[in-house]
Amino acid sequence: ENSELQPFSNAEIIIDTLNEYHYLYDGEIKILSRNALIGTAKYLLHTGADTFAIKFDRFVLEDVYIDEKPVRMTVSGGEVLAKQNLKIAEGFYYKGETKMYANKKPLDLNGAVKLILRDPAYDEWVLYERTDDNPMVSIDFSNALFDNEERAVAGLFYDLRGNLYTSFVRKKNNSSDDPLFQAKGQLEYDTTSLSYRIEKPSKTFGESYDGHTFIYDDNTKNIIFEGPVTFFSEFTKDVTITSSVMGTGNLESNEYTIDAFLGINFKNSDSYMKLMASDLTDIVERLGPPLANDISLPLLYKLANLTSDKLARAYETESLKDYKPLLTVSENLLKSLVISGVKMNWSQPNRSWYNTTKLAISNIGATDINAKLDGFIEIKKDNSNNDVLNMFITPAPGTWYYISYANNSLMMYSSNSAFNDEIAAESNYGKARADELVLVLGDETETLTFINNFRETYFGITEPYDLISPQDVNLEDEEFETIQEDKDDGFGF
Repeated sequence: ENSELQPFSNAEIIIDTLNEYHYLYDGEIKILSRNALIGTAKYLLHTGADTFAIKFDRFVLEDVYIDEKPVRMTVSGGEVLAKQNLKIAEGFYYKGETKMYANKKPLDLNGAVKLILRDPAYDEWVLYERTDDNPMVSIDFSNALFDNEERAVAGLFYDLRGNLYTSFVRKKNNSSDDPLFQAKGQLEYDTTSLSYRIEKPSKTFGESYDGHTFIYDDNTKNIIFEGPVTFFSEFTKDVTITSSVMGTGNLESNEYTIDAFLGINFKNSDSYMKLMASDLTDIVERLGPPLANDISLPLLYKLANLTSDKLARAYETESLKDYKPLLTVSENLLKSLVISGVKMNWSQPNRSWYNTTKLAISNIGATDINAKLDGFIEIKKDNSNNDVLNMFITPAPGTWYYISYANNSLMMYSSNSAFNDEIAAESNYGKARADELVLVLGDETETLTFINNFRETYFGITEPYDLISPQDVNLEDEEFETIQEDKDDGFGF
């Protein structure tokens, strides 16, 4: 009675002797009573093949609720400093408070984590709190904050000059940089692929088609990104592009490739786009080019991100039974021009996206086209970082459409005289208000200038393009039975 235990030096402590969850060593401990002790000890943390020590300096008995009933148990903890480079889980360093409960294997955490990257200058910490039993780091990136309480950032962004760059959990080059793609979902480290992933769990486990995906491999600097993207600024109102892509790229080289679904809308365009739709429908029915739409996974992923997982799955199911026009899936697909698939590369010197495959034309407004057609498309930023769209579509020799948007001016020109007449009739050139979209009829010179510049800039083709007039073509000739078989159309894909 009234005896006092001497302090223990170099003590070893096992908390929860049944499960042996927690082992502490090198302790300097003084036992005050059967329910209280003070001192310090090093907590042994195993993360994969690595072992770390955390200095614990608090030992108390607390009432912990288990199944809504209070249970008195030992609680201890300590602080981890950033300079300790403590790996709390595969792929992540940790700094901040730790708390150990005798009945829980993982430590409770209240601090911040940092990705373990090769870049020695990388020093971005994301606030992180853990109170569950999951030993792996998983962060809802939609609500994630850096440790200065700014929103955490991951995605692809345009800088002030229109150049594209990747940010994976690091601050943007400039706070005003516009996003092309922004990550959403759970930030985790995949120990199988040794890469970081931001994605909602249902997509990770193959339970849904919709959802953003952003994957980064720090060894190769390669990225994978899937989901909605923003080609045009939010301030561009009269010509819009609604898009979903599946893309790959490299953080260091800034080389990017995408498979894009594009819903392009021109304000007040019904009258002339109906003429284009009628013309293309006639050509497609006669020549039978390859179909644009199918039920492949790339199309279903892109479709789901523009509509919903439910609608994409319904389209998949119904298409297995009978033909279902893609445009009937959702009103969101009733755009002036819908391209359901086109592969595009990014050109950093030209600040532009350009196609490397045919254009899978799904529909024009409410008219089903469903055909892969020859053409060029370019989406870019001009020298003032303004949005630019250029397109040339040719379903057959002698039939073509040129569309160009820049500086709030929409230019159209075609081999279809009725289309040109309608553009001329609808044109407000010279009459438009300062903030109004200007519709103007183009000409053959402007059309050829775009085509020849496109071919030379992106494919190194200097031979002038032959823009065939309708009167020079007889589509009943055998040589025009299919577009693909035309060897001299000037297209490299």
